[in-house]
Amino acid sequence: MDTIDKNENPALAFEGWTEHASRDRISTDTKVHQLLSAAYPGHHVTRTQTSSCNLLGFADAGYATKTPDRPRGYEAIRKFVAPKLRYEKDNDKLEDETDELLLVAGKWTKEMHDEIWVFDNQQWMKDKELYRSVLGASWDDVILDPSIKSSLAQDVEPFFNNQSLYKTLRVPWKRGVILHGVPGNGKTVSIKAIINSLAARNPPVPAMYVKSLDGCSHPKVAMQQIFSKSRIVAPCLLIFRTSTAWSRTRHAATSSTRSMDLTPTKAS
Repeated sequence: MDTIDKNENPALAFEGWTEHASRDRISTDTKVHQLLSAAYPGHHVTRTQTSSCNLLGFADAGYATKTPDRPRGYEAIRKFVAPKLRYEKDNDKLEDETDELLLVAGKWTKEMHDEIWVFDNQQWMKDKELYRSVLGASWDDVILDPSIKSSLAQDVEPFFNNQSLYKTLRVPWKRGVILHGVPGNGKTVSIKAIINSLAARNPPVPAMYVKSLDGCSHPKVAMQQIFSKSRIVAPCLLIFRTSTAWSRTRHAATSSTRSMDLTPTKAS
């Protein structure tokens, strides 16, 4: 039987928390807005979300200057709402009122600028370093049996020209390729060549790289995040790093998925 220390008073902690949680409090966003407005009375203060509207990145790219706008009211949060699909061009809007700067900067933030989408720690991020590591790779760098190289290139690239054919045949417009084999057989350089060849198309086909499914949530949650984002960015090239990650997507594998062993074989 557990003994109870007479000096302990659990009710006191509960009463203290109830008092704290029951008090009126001002929104932190509103308070910060008030403080900044008071400190800089000649400036206009607007709060937005960098993930959906990167104003400073937009200015750094040379499309705007970092100068204060005219004074405004206490609009603590305003955000850009992107269209559900990447190719929807006329459904961009603001949550509250139209503001040309936020609208243009939001559209700019939505696009890729020498970056590749990377999924790691159960979140999507834009990665410039990975883009630079892939930049310049071509099929000329791929050392494979000519027939295998040609088959791989013809299997992937023409797919993006045949959306209308898939629609006519009422077949889902998706294609999967599994590259496997011993280390050093050309998988990575082949993927780099595919990324660059698709990025050179008009319009470009972006690459999305799944590095890991690990995180605080269940892998099923990660898979939902991956495919939810890829549907928005589609058409795109979705790359899974390991067979472990791919095995968890087996529900998505269909007859449109092809397996290719890039390991060269010895002549008998």
